[in-house]
Amino acid sequence: MRIMLLVLLVLLVTIHPKLNKAWDLTSNRINSLTPETEVILDRLEQDFTFHLSTPKLSLIEDFERALAPFQKSSSFVKLRTDFLPPSPKLIDEFQLETTDTLTIGYGERRIALDIKSLPFLNESAIAALLHKLIITHNRWVVFLSGHGERQAFGHKMRDFEHFTTVLKHQGNLVASLSLEENSVIPDNTHILIITEPSTAFQEREKSLIEKYLKQGGHVLWLREPNATGHLNFLETLLGLHLSPLLIQDPNGQRLGSPNPAIVIIQNYPEHFLMEGFAKTTAFPWSTPLEKTQAFIKDFELLPLLMTDPQTWVQNNEQPLQGPFMLAATLKRKINPKTEQRIVVFANSTFLSNGSIHNYGNLALGLRSLNWLNEGLLVPVRAEQLTADLNFPFPNWYLQSLFYGFCLLLPGLLLLLGLYLPRKKKIVSL
Repeated sequence: MRIMLLVLLVLLVTIHPKLNKAWDLTSNRINSLTPETEVILDRLEQDFTFHLSTPKLSLIEDFERALAPFQKSSSFVKLRTDFLPPSPKLIDEFQLETTDTLTIGYGERRIALDIKSLPFLNESAIAALLHKLIITHNRWVVFLSGHGERQAFGHKMRDFEHFTTVLKHQGNLVASLSLEENSVIPDNTHILIITEPSTAFQEREKSLIEKYLKQGGHVLWLREPNATGHLNFLETLLGLHLSPLLIQDPNGQRLGSPNPAIVIIQNYPEHFLMEGFAKTTAFPWSTPLEKTQAFIKDFELLPLLMTDPQTWVQNNEQPLQGPFMLAATLKRKINPKTEQRIVVFANSTFLSNGSIHNYGNLALGLRSLNWLNEGLLVPVRAEQLTADLNFPFPNWYLQSLFYGFCLLLPGLLLLLGLYLPRKKKIVSL
């Protein structure tokens, strides 16, 4: 009997490190993955890798704890950690600001972000990252072409090759679409980028663009000064007019701009898209964006960029003083889970090959695309929008409890039973 007890103790100590079983006994199972997240994980066909780079051991432990349910549910979810700072190339490509970074990869797609940009290290935040690379993998960013627009993959200074290269590195699928050669805008077009054409659209092409907008499609509209008027039908549809008056920025010249027609912006209005954004941006040869009486009341319009109050435009002989609106966002609900999002800039040169690396121009363009990309919301439970409650104990404390109660205490009791002298019970007759 004593030998059997000793064998059981040895077996318990041996298998202890392999025990990793947990049960969720809460009434609404708030400590388990939601069915929506399980659906996302079921779509994995290859490794989905999280690469956490940080010198903070506590942050690594927190992330391991948050990722554990995902790894338990899917063997494709992998985690790598190191203490090295991100490479200069990664910092520039994804506009990273700290040494605590997370790079996620799925196949050829990858994105990197600062850990501080995640609201919490919980299921909601991690599921959103999975959704971004998996569910949206067949949704395209499409540049309209065929009418003399700036080319999405062009090498000239006026084109957008650098911008599209970064978009592809962030996991976006990017294409150019000519409506002269195609009779539809494909259903998997997630964002339509419209720039100024030099020739007019056919009525059939206008109808396709109007249909895409009316059905709730997301749009990035990059305007040009001295517009040709070929997009007047969009101005009428959305109620946003581009003034022909060129903005002059004397404050920009004092900051070092070589030309007063280059608008420099350092201060931004309160806007969810610009939260935490402190970079300077530059907009060469811009004209004001104005809301017209035809503006669709269903949309919520918010100014995204406003010029310095000292800017002005020449209206006949009378100068008009700023500030002027250079960009705006529009959004409206399509259904309870989805909203339509539109970003309109009165300038497209700031994202061109010749200007995109000036100041924070690239960062602003990426922020705009990321906001448009989030038009399809990730379903999560309300209970998991808050940080998880954890009461971690040091490893030495847990080990001492285990070995103390499972090995030391039973061993002492066994020794006492073996070596303490036994008293004979005297029975009186």
